Amino acid sequence: MADGLARRERVAARLRFKRTRGRRLARGIGPCSVIATIAVIVAGVSVNAAPAFADSASIAVTNTAGESDPAAGLPRVFTVSGATAAPEQVFLKTRAVGGAPCAPSAGSDTGARVEEGFPRLAWETEVNGAFSISKVITWGSPGPALFCIWIASNSDSITTPISQVITFRSPSGTIAATISPPTIRSSSATLA
Repeated sequence: MADGLARRERVAARLRFKRTRGRRLARGIGPCSVIATIAVIVAGVSVNAAPAFADSASIAVTNTAGESDPAAGLPRVFTVSGATAAPEQVFLKTRAVGGAPCAPSAGSDTGARVEEGFPRLAWETEVNGAFSISKVITWGSPGPALFCIWIASNSDSITTPISQVITFRSPSGTIAATISPPTIRSSSATLA
């Protein structure tokens, strides 16, 4: 009896499918057009849902061994690295912490360009995709410094600046000395 009931349900389901398919075909909605419609919807969703690629950049200050060591008064490797979605230029300026924030364009910012000699580090440097720009610089004074990075077509283009604070330490070290000979003689006295 259960087999007969299951068979009747299968037959009824097939009839419902044929009737619905017949109505769809009568309206011009066949299996191919349904698949095509679904493909268009899925393609549209995946195109619209894709996140926009945002330009990114950061600055690192390392010693010659590649370890992070922002020290004032010592030569250090300054590296600006990041990625762009299209051909652009990178601009880098610095200023004291606690003042005005980075301006909306590199040209309108009142900070100083990061340089030691020529060429400057990351000023009008053309980039496309992943990039890394390095230069050895001796930073002047210890303490925190604000770095402003812009990725734009030119220095007057308005864009969201990338800001990063780096704190430079004072140089430190130890020194050892020995005096030879260990006894110093003068004409009037002997020191030991």
